[in-house]
Amino acid sequence: MPEPLLIRYHFRADDGTEAVFPVELDPDTLRLPDPGPDLPGWTHLGFRQCPNCTLDPAAHPQCPAAAHLHRLVRAFDHLVSHSRADVEVFTTGRTSVQNVSMQQGIGALMGLIMATSGCPLLVFFRPMARFHLPFADQDETIYRAASAYLLADHFRVQATGGEPDRNLEGLSRIYREVHVLNRAMADRIKAAARTDASLNAIVHLDMFALMLPLQVSLHLSRIRTYFKPYLASLGLE
Repeated sequence: MPEPLLIRYHFRADDGTEAVFPVELDPDTLRLPDPGPDLPGWTHLGFRQCPNCTLDPAAHPQCPAAAHLHRLVRAFDHLVSHSRADVEVFTTGRTSVQNVSMQQGIGALMGLIMATSGCPLLVFFRPMARFHLPFADQDETIYRAASAYLLADHFRVQATGGEPDRNLEGLSRIYREVHVLNRAMADRIKAAARTDASLNAIVHLDMFALMLPLQVSLHLSRIRTYFKPYLASLGLE
């Protein structure tokens, strides 16, 4: 049986707090294992459920994303968002180390956990977890998201024979849905957290989801300049 795909976050906060969060993903489905029993009330699906949620509380008593986030929220509930931490992220063949605010560090891990939690609204992001890049800037993020979407759309066209989505309209639609989800998840976390580190982490994470549908053309125009030599070699510049 193949070994799980392991991504490990190691936090060393300025106040001395140290915490390790291993994220073990099924190598085929890229999904987290079952979070286990005894979950707090704010993780129940019906508690401040996302308005665009497609799950039925009768069949799914727990929100998949919240159920996997609760340990993270609990671990950093004493820290404020502007606290600093050295965060090491271990992935297969690579280690990234960066000193960031707690909201940035928690937000990066939140994004990974939510994408692999089993939430149906976030299934598009699950393949990106296989190539996880923590603390990516805006250009890196739009490059990865657009590339992943175009590859997914290629597989869709192969399977259905439909027309390709050359204008990335589906990608903007995905991020609009994610923005709705993030706002609802922030309401959940607000009910659970005593300090603002986890709450502001998801607000920080949501900034890109809010921005992308409005500025995708602007970002792609900037990224297009990186392809000028290749386009010139084809006689297109």
